[in-house]
Amino acid sequence: MKELYLNNQLCDLNESDPIQYNFQVNDIGDVESRQTTFTNTISLPKTKNNTMILEGLGLAGDASTLPYQKINASLFEDTIPVIYNGWAVISNTDESYNLNLYSGIVDLFKAIENKTIGTDLDISETEHNKDLYSVYNSFTNEYYRYIIADYNGKSHLSIRGESYVNIEYLVPSIRCKYLIDKIQETFGFEFIGSVFSNPKYLNWWMTYPKPSPEVSEEVSIDPVLVSTGSVLNLVNPYYEDGISEININNGFNAIEGWWLNDREYKVEKAGTFNMKYKGDGNARYYWEDYTNQTDPRMVDNRTPDLNLCINGNVTDKLIYMRNIDSELNFSVNVGDVISFVYVEIYENKPQWRLDNLKIDYFDFSISQISLGEISFKDALIDFGIKDFFKEFLWQFSLTPIPQENNKVLFLTTDERINAEIVNWTDKYNGRINEEYVYGNYAQRNNFKYKYNEENSTYNDGFIQVNNQNLEDEIDSIQSKIYTTEKDKVKFPVSSTHRFDSNVYRIWQKEVQEKEDDKGNSVTEIKYKDLSNRYYFIRSKENTNSINLAYESINDSIKVSGFSQEDYSDLSFSEIIKNEYLSLDSLINNSRKHFIKLKNLTPVDIQNLRFDAVYYFEQEQQHYILNKLPYQNAKENIGEFIRVIRK
Repeated sequence: MKELYLNNQLCDLNESDPIQYNFQVNDIGDVESRQTTFTNTISLPKTKNNTMILEGLGLAGDASTLPYQKINASLFEDTIPVIYNGWAVISNTDESYNLNLYSGIVDLFKAIENKTIGTDLDISETEHNKDLYSVYNSFTNEYYRYIIADYNGKSHLSIRGESYVNIEYLVPSIRCKYLIDKIQETFGFEFIGSVFSNPKYLNWWMTYPKPSPEVSEEVSIDPVLVSTGSVLNLVNPYYEDGISEININNGFNAIEGWWLNDREYKVEKAGTFNMKYKGDGNARYYWEDYTNQTDPRMVDNRTPDLNLCINGNVTDKLIYMRNIDSELNFSVNVGDVISFVYVEIYENKPQWRLDNLKIDYFDFSISQISLGEISFKDALIDFGIKDFFKEFLWQFSLTPIPQENNKVLFLTTDERINAEIVNWTDKYNGRINEEYVYGNYAQRNNFKYKYNEENSTYNDGFIQVNNQNLEDEIDSIQSKIYTTEKDKVKFPVSSTHRFDSNVYRIWQKEVQEKEDDKGNSVTEIKYKDLSNRYYFIRSKENTNSINLAYESINDSIKVSGFSQEDYSDLSFSEIIKNEYLSLDSLINNSRKHFIKLKNLTPVDIQNLRFDAVYYFEQEQQHYILNKLPYQNAKENIGEFIRVIRK
């Protein structure tokens, strides 16, 4: 007895009409297409019950939308579920309602079809303002990361003879694991398998596909700190309580502590800030001139420029007390404390010392600068989820196998070949055919990336099939992802450290020859923006210090440790060597056996496994089940792929 449920409603079936099932998962020999279990066309009679379930489909003036919807379908034989939580597709209506049932991975691929990462996945955790500390803090971020690499832009600046990485020509990368997690969460699937603990998968990233936005001129309207004019007098600082001396080893002495109680600000949000200020004052020094017998005490009045101080550390950012409107930019991290210090001038004169410091007034406001928002949501608005998912399967040589309760098991080719054994010796009823040309293969089967330079192939790979009867060459995989440039470059991160970096071309350098004002020939480099340049990349921890600068706002920081680019195991030649050797061996010793099976029951069909290896004692061979058409329990012919187990 057969029972068909559409959207949990029992339909009327023609019991005399046979139903043929075609049970299959993705062909282990086909790395491109995705296959699924399906039935032949089932014709439902136009009974009153069926017409009601299908919302009057086929009647005059009907408005049923079911042919365009996902119809949940379950088919039972003798109360045994043969297809459970599958997908019904209505093809046409004549004297009957004609439909096909699908089960397996089609549910996942249908769910993600015509969906994009930017439109249909909530990836809001990756949105951020690009500034020095968002770059630094990203080195430990689980969702996005500024991986230090050469992106073919103006990557470096020289500041006071020191090399700085210019973050304007860095782009962030989104973690691929994060995208896979979002696919599960959004479409209600649970992915399982050893690949999800594979270090290569956990450290697999994809770059932002275009240059970052330009710096915004807008400043937030609410200042985070405002000081009204007040007067500070400091006399004989060496003897005042609370005044301490800091030696910063550059010929100056710094005195701090005057304003620490009422002129400090603790940062609640990391970012780049703009300080507008105006101030005036005087610093009076004295020293002794022993050649002057009348009055050896000499007085020298100086302008008391202040230094910005962060967490008690004196910076080189000067605040000029010149009675003019001024401003400066600086970057701070969450929890940093901003204050101001006066750095005492030291000169090699007898008894040189500060006698009196007077700040007549100091008015300032500090506001956060908006440096442009990075939005992966906008950048990936046209990147298909299905396209990304195929890249995932290709990178790790995976076959998705549906399980119960919307679980999908992902097995590598090696795992499928060496899986648990199911003994079907008692089902064997003879071999009727053997084929030697297996899958859609040629003698050379190319795995190809996209390149910035046409006709390049240096990071491609191929599987060679030793069968001279096949056509010469085909492209088995054509990725939408770009690969790095052929040659690495030396990439300095400070004056003392550099590393060899792959080049991920997001900008195009254009060299132009011009004349300066004096008629001399000068070389000028322009950086042209490129778009839709997706690269896979890995992140490697580097414990060395790094200097980061933001050229447009004239700001910089020095931090310890950063994320360095790594392209290991990402070229297709490496991927084939690491992930496809079992497939290579399989197709070069291919045998496809068509074996008659007897006494299959609905229970056998319910327990059918594509994550196991079948053994027939009569053949003395192990097989992967490739396809099984099933109509009744009498006799069925299965398509099996012979495997050589380790």
